[in-house]
Amino acid sequence: MNGQMVAISLSSENFKSTTSCASKKARKLDKNCMLPEKLAYDLKLPYPPSVNAYWRTFRGRMILSAEARSYKVRVQAELLLQGIRNIQKLTGRLGVDILVYPPDKRRRDLSNTEKGIGDTLQKLGFFKDDSQIDRLQITRMEKGGFVRVRIFEISPQAPE
Repeated sequence: MNGQMVAISLSSENFKSTTSCASKKARKLDKNCMLPEKLAYDLKLPYPPSVNAYWRTFRGRMILSAEARSYKVRVQAELLLQGIRNIQKLTGRLGVDILVYPPDKRRRDLSNTEKGIGDTLQKLGFFKDDSQIDRLQITRMEKGGFVRVRIFEISPQAPE
């Protein structure tokens, strides 16, 4: 591979159920077993603040920074522009594919983008808790200043 990273785009065609994944017992034994996915949301969102700027200490408590609160408002406005008004909360196991289009050519840590996106989508009601996410992929794209987030249901119901 010559040290190159290969990005695999998630789509409903990529993770078809195989016979080895058909039974509950087989899925329990094979943690890499991929169940059929259903694309639940495909969102274009503003570029998030870094996780380093997401929290602030105020009177001894950790609170969301003004930048993080502003990001949530910007995401809500963008969703309205995209015609997304009635968000149906996902309760099953999830896969998330994040395509990051940085605002400029500066070096950036991709893992610093995920937490702000996940927390915002959770607060807006896309899913109950980010612990539902079993598969997460973040891919750097060309310059653009936004992120594209695809949320897939891996299985319809979360285990009790």
